[in-house]
Amino acid sequence: MSRAYASPTSEPAKSGSTQIYRCSELSGADLNDGTLQGAKTLYENLWKGVETFGNKNLYGTRKGSQYKWKTYAQIGELVTQFGSGLVKVLAENSQNRYTYGTNWNLAIYSVNREEWCVAEHAAHAFGIASVALYDTFGIESIEYIVGHAETPVVVCSLDKVKGLLSSAAKLPVIKVIISMDVLESNETNDAMRALAKQNKIALIDFKEVTTLGQQNILKHLPPKATDLATICYTSGTTGLPKGALLSHRNFTACGGSIEPLVKAGKLDDIPHVMVSYLPLAHCFERVMEIGMISMGYAIGFYRGDVLGLMEDLSILKPTVFPSVPRLLNRVYDKVRSSTLEAGGVKGILFRKAYAAKKAQLKAGHGFKHAIWDRILFSKVAAVIGGQVRIIVSGSAPLSGDVLDFLRIMFCTEGLEGYGQTENAAAATCQRQGDFTSGNVGAPLPCVEFKLMDVPEMNYTSKDQPRPRGEICFRGHNVFMGYHKDPAKTKEALDEDGWLHTGDIGIITEHGSVSIVDRKKNIFKLSQGEYIVPDRIEAVLAKSRLAQQVYLHGDSLQPYLVVVAVLNHENYLQTYPGFLGQSAVDVAKAPSTSVAILEEFTKLCKQAGLKGFEIPKAVFVTSELFSVENGILTPTFKVKRKEAHHSFKKEINQLFVNLKAQDEASEKAKL
Repeated sequence: MSRAYASPTSEPAKSGSTQIYRCSELSGADLNDGTLQGAKTLYENLWKGVETFGNKNLYGTRKGSQYKWKTYAQIGELVTQFGSGLVKVLAENSQNRYTYGTNWNLAIYSVNREEWCVAEHAAHAFGIASVALYDTFGIESIEYIVGHAETPVVVCSLDKVKGLLSSAAKLPVIKVIISMDVLESNETNDAMRALAKQNKIALIDFKEVTTLGQQNILKHLPPKATDLATICYTSGTTGLPKGALLSHRNFTACGGSIEPLVKAGKLDDIPHVMVSYLPLAHCFERVMEIGMISMGYAIGFYRGDVLGLMEDLSILKPTVFPSVPRLLNRVYDKVRSSTLEAGGVKGILFRKAYAAKKAQLKAGHGFKHAIWDRILFSKVAAVIGGQVRIIVSGSAPLSGDVLDFLRIMFCTEGLEGYGQTENAAAATCQRQGDFTSGNVGAPLPCVEFKLMDVPEMNYTSKDQPRPRGEICFRGHNVFMGYHKDPAKTKEALDEDGWLHTGDIGIITEHGSVSIVDRKKNIFKLSQGEYIVPDRIEAVLAKSRLAQQVYLHGDSLQPYLVVVAVLNHENYLQTYPGFLGQSAVDVAKAPSTSVAILEEFTKLCKQAGLKGFEIPKAVFVTSELFSVENGILTPTFKVKRKEAHHSFKKEINQLFVNLKAQDEASEKAKL
């Protein structure tokens, strides 16, 4: 790779930081000014799509064994109808406190589906901001966010209605609940309508609101680029969620920058389709969909169960597949076991073919091979529909080995990006034709970055061979601040407009960014050594025997220990003596923890980790970390505090056992 993906501007570096870097695409021009195919707002983005791609498919919903589609024109009509009804029904049920032209916030609460998107488009058409609620949020989080954001209307799936009504006393701000599903007259729904009436809340369904709007069409109230588009609450690993205020410009700047980077080549022979399954409450998914709409792509929703995603993909046959490491690691593990680790002639062929393609990839010659793709890899690509032209990974670090594997096995571009809620989910991204791994690409055209010294962690802009420091961004995608929280806003945004990410990065020789550390997420062992758990967990995540890991250490202990979630299927393949035993029984077996610890140790040594960075004991559980049990955030990051609390007893016992082993070893020496 000879091209430079980003280069420093002519502005001299300030003390304590590197020069400011911008992407090479700008060639001296100003940052992308926040337009997407000429659209300066999300409202304009949709309606330009309606005008340009009217009869093309926009949203698809799986019905049985096929997808049913609505066109751009049909969605445009539905948005106007639902938005008009939305404005009218709230005015009627708020004593005209919220009338036509009044600014307020609309909460949306469900898995990805057509109604979710229509509701947000309708909000933007009438000058209303959205507040996206993760489908997996518990009622306590919902109570906090709905109250904090003051949302008088909640549009939600039917399964969420009962919970909202049961907390009505704690949600006095709610005036209307709109069910995305039809509220047919039956015992359950009639009881909910009665409970809603008792609490002075109007309970109505999506279809009823749309019909009301058809009878009372209102003129759109288009927002300005600087207007608030959404309040996106960060899931956070500690404390209460923070409400990031994101403008229309923040999103169009991001979407406009991403669009040329992820455009999946010339696809005259097949439809342009993106699969939608990552939570729409997360900015990453919304930015991807914004970019797709600007290009006239179709967007197909999964059926709501991620366990059935592969079947959805086989029917939908997407060309663009946005994903996150948590899922891609599982795909990697599944495909690897049936290809590279297969026995007999099959395994031999795959290993030979893979080696040939990897050498080609590393030489910068791409991910396609005229012979091996036709014989082997086209069949593997069929696992995700067979037509994927680009995989985009975000949300968390993805191992370089996994990214290379995906490119080779699925014969597709594989790009890793990086961003935060505070910069509309996207700040850097690899470019098509960049076949490197272990980096998150260069800045998008809408933003610039620099690294600032973190002397307490020995990261400085003067480091050799490459500068290191905290990544800071400034540009059109940087958020407006936190809702009702000036103190937190001041912590995140300095007086010069730089967003301090808390992530430590290195600027590579090609101008890409590589994430190497987290400013706050470190701890010290008793002997004084600093530990970066994320980096070590990324190594442990390559294990075939464990599907989730939580690394623990503290200043009172000299060792690291791990809580590992058993990969039951793979463990049985590796140790067939356990065939027939349940995951619970296998996890409890003493030999299981020994085997997994041995694999962890091997992986750590292969990665070149230091001795104190290698865990010395492991507790194995069969229960997955999840949002429901409080250990994962809705974006699938481990909540370290909650994980420690959940396994405190087991972790303490690991330390007791290690101490006893040390004492026994010392006695043996005497």
